[in-house]
Amino acid sequence: MKAPLAQLRELAFTPPGPPRTQEAVHILMDMNDLQDWDIIQDYVLEHGLMTPDTLKQVRLQWSAVQNHTAWTEPTSGLEMVWIPPGRFIHGNNQRAPRHGRLAGYSLAKHPVTNQQWLNFTQATGYTPAAQHSDNDLYMWHLRQATPQAMPEQAQHPMIYISYIDALHYCQWAGLTLPTEWMWEKAARGTDGRIYPWGNRRYPTRVAERKRGNIKLAHLPYINGPQTNTVPVGSFPLTRTAYGCQDMLGNVGEWCHNPLTHNHHGGAESPEQMPTSPSKASLDNLLKSTPPDVRSRGFSPNGSTSLSIRAFVSHKPTARLPWCGFRPAWTPT
Repeated sequence: MKAPLAQLRELAFTPPGPPRTQEAVHILMDMNDLQDWDIIQDYVLEHGLMTPDTLKQVRLQWSAVQNHTAWTEPTSGLEMVWIPPGRFIHGNNQRAPRHGRLAGYSLAKHPVTNQQWLNFTQATGYTPAAQHSDNDLYMWHLRQATPQAMPEQAQHPMIYISYIDALHYCQWAGLTLPTEWMWEKAARGTDGRIYPWGNRRYPTRVAERKRGNIKLAHLPYINGPQTNTVPVGSFPLTRTAYGCQDMLGNVGEWCHNPLTHNHHGGAESPEQMPTSPSKASLDNLLKSTPPDVRSRGFSPNGSTSLSIRAFVSHKPTARLPWCGFRPAWTPT
C-alpha cells in the first residue's frame, strides 16, 4: 500500500470537489500514526484537498478512532462517532438482503439534549419563523417544567423539535442531518442486525417480561406507565457496533428522506452525501418530500415499531413528543 503522502500527491491531480475531499479524508483516517502529520497537513492545505476546518475535524476524529473514543465537535460540544466507509445491509428483507455503500462520516453519539438545544438558542437567539406551523408546541415540555425539574431534564433528548428546527441547529454547528442510510448503517453495523444488541427479539409479552430483563431500551409503551424520555445513555445495551447509543428507544430521530432536496442516502459516491440547505432554501422544504423519522421507540405503535429498521414520514414542521434528532458530519 502506498504511503499517505504518495496517495495525496496522486489525488491532487484529480478534479476538485466533494469526491476528492472525501477520498482525502479516507486517506488520513487510514494513517497508522501522525509521524509525518505536519508535512501532510501542509500538503493538504497547499493543494486545497480540504479546508482548514475540515482538516482540524479529521485530526480530532483520527485521534478518537485510535483511542477508541468519540470526538467532540467544537461548536456544539456534541460527542461524534466515526462511521468508516464501506458496504452495509439495509432494508427489511432478511431473505434477500440489500447492500448499500456509503463514504465515511461521523454521527452524534447521542440525540441532541435539552441543554445542548438551549446552548444553541442562547448562542444564536433562534426562534422559529412566524409561518412555521405548530409554533405553540415549540419547547412545550421545557416551558411546562418547573425550575426544580429543569436540572433533571437537562440530559434528556430534545423533543417537540421540527425537522426545520433541527436543520437550523445543524447549520450553526457546521453539521447536517443524516440520510436514512447513514442512520441505518450506524444503527445496524455491517451485519444488518435488527436491534443494536443483535437479532434477539425485544420481549413484549408478559410471560417474557417475567422471565428476563425487559429494560434493554427505554420503550415506555412496552415497559409500563412511563410517559417521558430518560437521560441519554441510560441504556447501555442500545450501544451499536460503532458506539452510538439510544438508536432504539427514548426518541425517534429526524432523517433526510432520500428524495428530500435530491440527496440519496444510498450514496455510491461521496458527492451524494447530504449537506444542510442554505437559510434561503429552508422555506422550500415546506413543499418538499416529507422527511422520515427513524427508531420510533417512544411511540404508541407497539412491538411492530421496535426494530431499528422501522420508519415513518412526517411533515417538516411537525413537533412531536417522541421525536428528536442526531446530527451528522460529512467532509464535503
